[in-house]
Amino acid sequence: MNDLEGETMTEETQGAAVHPLSIHERRTLSRDGALSPERTIRCTQRGEVFVLNCLFCSHNGGIRDAGGGRRFILCDDPEANASDESVSALMTPTVLCVQRDVGVAAIVKLLLAHAISAVPVVDADGRPIGMVSKTDLVRHIGDDALSTTIAADVMTPLVYSISEQAAAANAAALMAYEGIHHLPVLSSTGRVVGIVSALDVLRWFATRAGFVIPPRDISGELGGSQCSHDT
Repeated sequence: MNDLEGETMTEETQGAAVHPLSIHERRTLSRDGALSPERTIRCTQRGEVFVLNCLFCSHNGGIRDAGGGRRFILCDDPEANASDESVSALMTPTVLCVQRDVGVAAIVKLLLAHAISAVPVVDADGRPIGMVSKTDLVRHIGDDALSTTIAADVMTPLVYSISEQAAAANAAALMAYEGIHHLPVLSSTGRVVGIVSALDVLRWFATRAGFVIPPRDISGELGGSQCSHDT
């Protein structure tokens, strides 16, 4: 059952000030083709929390659908106001991942279907162990055994990542220094909860400079909440 169904979308909690907490969604492709979702938020009191558990919290004020595939939990905890200077403010909160034993053919289909250029490879707990990009796939195009090649065979095992609580400028600096285009965002428990692309960083800086940037629609074919990471 979808843990977001049946909830009232509201922006008020008995007159108290409420703060929107972004719902993070990680969808992981397994070898059998199943795409398993896991939805969490970052709670100021308990850290990473499953959305289903958050819905029973006394501070929960419902769910707001902001459109474009973005949804928020409304929280009346006065400590819950997230800074727009953090990585959470610029990351894509819905991220596609794959397990290490997923075939390369399935990864290619995933990238093409969702107009993305890289996916994190995660373990059973959702922690990153590598990245597979279009560049990694191109390197193996001529391999005779490509039909039996899996993510673990082609991924880049060194994963640069950043905490969702880190400053947004830190993400930009890390990507520029290491020459990378995608940066997995991790929760306090080390699980992937989002991703930052180079275009996400550009959009954030342009907005901060006062330019009007149209909202990016991250919804897609998978249940209306799948993102398209920018190249």
